[in-house]
Amino acid sequence: MTYFRYETADAPNGSEELLLNIKNLFEQNFRVLQKARNEIRVIRYQGRDLVLKSFKVPSPVNRFAYSFLRDSKAKRSFTNAVTLKSLGIPTPDPLGYIEFFQGRLMRESFYVSAYSDSDFTIRKVLLDKEIKDRGRLLKAFAAFTFRLHKKNILHLDYSPGNILVSRNGSGWNFELVDINRMKFRELTYEERLKNFIKLWADDDTMRTLIREYAAFSGDNPNNSVQDALKWLHNYKMRINFKKKLKKLLR
Repeated sequence: MTYFRYETADAPNGSEELLLNIKNLFEQNFRVLQKARNEIRVIRYQGRDLVLKSFKVPSPVNRFAYSFLRDSKAKRSFTNAVTLKSLGIPTPDPLGYIEFFQGRLMRESFYVSAYSDSDFTIRKVLLDKEIKDRGRLLKAFAAFTFRLHKKNILHLDYSPGNILVSRNGSGWNFELVDINRMKFRELTYEERLKNFIKLWADDDTMRTLIREYAAFSGDNPNNSVQDALKWLHNYKMRINFKKKLKKLLR
């Protein structure tokens, strides 16, 4: 027996119909943003551009867990987006999520949000040292990160592709995406600085970011830079080792 469960936000009319018809909509020939472990497509629906995210079918163990023990990635994406909005943190407007069950176990899940027409991601700022106003952009990004931490928000996938950047007059707006893994609680000094390491910045860029961040947080800038670089190097070493190990085991 197949059944489903879903939830919608206080969004425009048609969200419920969209969710119930999401499999058909997803298979139509719309623009693909990402086709990897999870697949993301952009559709035009009732005059709006929307993002549909289809999560990979979980393993049998996780199918059981998502059915009875913890929220699915689709539901967490939705509830985290609602929480971020309530805290005044930009993220594409959440419309809803839906989970499809086979028997009593969840098999497929989808999350739907508005499409954000950003200018670029923070990756461009981190990699392109010739980008206009790079120093001001890094300072603004450090301020945004401090704002997250001050509101007790920890984005566990705070990586270059998950922070959207848009120009706003003489400044910039930042938006969070890929938000199914987050924590909302008071953060330690170590957690705050380690939150930068998945950006995979080079040492000079990390020094700039951390010094700007310390100016907002009140942390000792020299100690912060030293600690952040240590944790960044350890993280890069660990990830590179895993990559080499995978190649050897192929």
